[in-house]
Amino acid sequence: MAYKIKTKKEYQKLKQKYEAHLKHPYWEITKRNWINDKEAKKYGVPKGTTHEETSSIEVYEFKNKKNKGKYTAYMSSDRKKLGTWTGEKLADITYLGNEYSTGVGTRQNFRAKGIDGRNWSGTFFVSSGDYVNMKVVK
Repeated sequence: MAYKIKTKKEYQKLKQKYEAHLKHPYWEITKRNWINDKEAKKYGVPKGTTHEETSSIEVYEFKNKKNKGKYTAYMSSDRKKLGTWTGEKLADITYLGNEYSTGVGTRQNFRAKGIDGRNWSGTFFVSSGDYVNMKVVK
């Protein structure tokens, strides 16, 4: 079951935990992007958020329009919704254009209605995975 943030205070606490982990000097010194529990304890790296907590931060920020009108998300396999890496819904697809080829791969334009109440449009990078770049329709 997905983790849901219920209050602004809960969001701030999770965001602080997330950022404390990412901003620790260990990452810059070692040039690594992972750490085991033994090394984390040795170097004092605070425990980070779980995938579910990180996804809930994304959903909260998306819902509360903290993304400045541009966003990268993931297309569901049935191409009916956009979501976070763990699959939490961010938007429903309202229009899906025809696939077209470019010099670097296959693309597909779309329109979506976000859980933030805004309309979004963007490009689905069909031949490059399941991610999309999108922006608010003005």
